[in-house]
Amino acid sequence: MIGIGESVIAGYVSLPGAGQGLPLALIVVLVVIRGRGVIIRGVTGARLPRLGTGRIRPGALAFAVIGLAALIEFVFSGSLDQAFTVSLAWGTIMLSVVVLLGFTGQLSFEQVAMAGLAALVAARLTHAGWPFPLAFIVAILAAVPIGVAFALPACERRV
Repeated sequence: MIGIGESVIAGYVSLPGAGQGLPLALIVVLVVIRGRGVIIRGVTGARLPRLGTGRIRPGALAFAVIGLAALIEFVFSGSLDQAFTVSLAWGTIMLSVVVLLGFTGQLSFEQVAMAGLAALVAARLTHAGWPFPLAFIVAILAAVPIGVAFALPACERRV
């Protein structure tokens, strides 16, 4: 529905970026209508949702990974493969936002910059003739120290 709304707004409104502002506008409206603030630290009366055990079931994980790999290899088309790969990459990057918010209470998109740095290094290396798996590993090894250098000061602070 949001995508359809963005398309309709982009078709009828000449203001640049009006369609892309729809999700933000919907979030603001929902927050105002809902009327409750965000739970902050130290609030003892708030009931947080129940969490799972945190255990990973290896059998279910292996089945899901093998099934997904089979779908990507044998069923999906090339453009769907790319879309799925990009979605998984962004999902993985955004999961780190949860970790950062949980440990430090801060919101940062530095991990997106580190993923971009690793992608740049991998692209340069593959363009120079390196095999992709080796370039992938070297790109990660190049981005990790820079990411650690930026992350250490953030881990020292709690909001």
